[in-house]
Amino acid sequence: MTDFCTYDNFDAQRLHNAKPEEKKPLIKPGDKPVPSYFTINLQYNLGTYEKPLFSDFKMELCELKSNYGVSKSDYGSDGGGNPKEFIKVFFNIDDEQQAKCLETLNNMYRRASDLLEGVKGAVKKFTFKASDAESGFNHPIRYPYDQITGEKIPGKQGSLVLKLFSRGQGIRENKTRFHDTDGKVIDKSTLEGVEMRFIPVVSIRNIFVGAVTCLQIEMESAIVTDVQMRNSISNQMATIERLKRQDPDISNKVSNQIAKIMMSRQHQHAPGPVNDIAQDVEPNNTSTLSGILPTQPTQPQQPQPVYQPTPIQPPTDLIDTIKAAPKRNFKLPPLNG
Repeated sequence: MTDFCTYDNFDAQRLHNAKPEEKKPLIKPGDKPVPSYFTINLQYNLGTYEKPLFSDFKMELCELKSNYGVSKSDYGSDGGGNPKEFIKVFFNIDDEQQAKCLETLNNMYRRASDLLEGVKGAVKKFTFKASDAESGFNHPIRYPYDQITGEKIPGKQGSLVLKLFSRGQGIRENKTRFHDTDGKVIDKSTLEGVEMRFIPVVSIRNIFVGAVTCLQIEMESAIVTDVQMRNSISNQMATIERLKRQDPDISNKVSNQIAKIMMSRQHQHAPGPVNDIAQDVEPNNTSTLSGILPTQPTQPQQPQPVYQPTPIQPPTDLIDTIKAAPKRNFKLPPLNG
C-alpha cells in the first residue's frame, strides 16, 4: 500500500486539517523581532470513512514536462545562504492527463480554503472567506495577469513551482529523490538545465499563515521518464514522424541533397592549380628550418653625409674677447667750429 493518493483518485472529503500551531522564528541576538506565524498541518485519509487511516498529505501527479529541469534561485535562500532549488512546470490543458491533474489541484485548493475558513479565528484571519479565497490565499497554480486590468491573460498556461528540499545529514538526511524507470538513483545535478519529463510525488505539508498565506508544497520524489539536453532535439518530432510515414525514403533523399551541397561548396573554396613554370623556378634562398619562409638578401645601405658645424673655441681672456669681436668700419661726424 502506498502512502499517497494520486491525481486521478483524490477525494476532497478525505482531506482534513490538524489544530493550528503558532510558531515564532528563532531570532539571533541583536536582530529585529519577527512576527509569529501559524501552520495548519494537512492530513489525508488513506483508509475508509468507517476505518480512517490518516497520513501526511502526499499526491502523485501526472507526467509533467520541464523546459529547464532543476533550477536554482538566490531569492528566498535558506539561512546558510544556499540557493533554493526547484522545478517549474507548465500545464497543457490540451493534454487529457494534465487537464485532469490541473482540475484535481483546483479541487484540493478549494478544499484547503474551506478548512482555512473553519479555523480563521485561530490564525487571526478573521475576514477570510473561502468564496473569495484567492484575495488572501495564494493559489499554487500561477497564471500571468494583465498589468492594466488585473485579469488573467486568456490562453496562457498555468505554472507550478515544485520546491526541492534537503534536510539533515548522514543517515538522517532526507531529500528529494530522483529515479529512472529501473529504480536507479539519478543525481539531481544531472538534471540541471535539461528538458525532462517526470512523474512527481508532492508533499502538501500545511497551510502557512504569515506575511503570506499559501500551501507549503515540496517534491518528495520523481520518476524521470525522459531527459534531453536543451535544444538538442527538434520540437517538430511529430511532424518528422508523419513525413517518414508518408515517404519512407525522405530521410535518404534530404541527406543526399545535403551531401551534394557540402561537396559543391568544398570545391568552390579549394585552391586553384599551381603554375608549372613556377614549379621549375629554383628559389634564391632556402631555409633549413621548417615553417620559416626564405627571405631575399638585401644590400647594405651607404651612410648619408651628416653636416657637422665647426666648433667655436671660447676666448680665454679679455684681450682675446676684444680680438674676437667683429670689426665695424664707421666714421665720426665732423666737429662744429
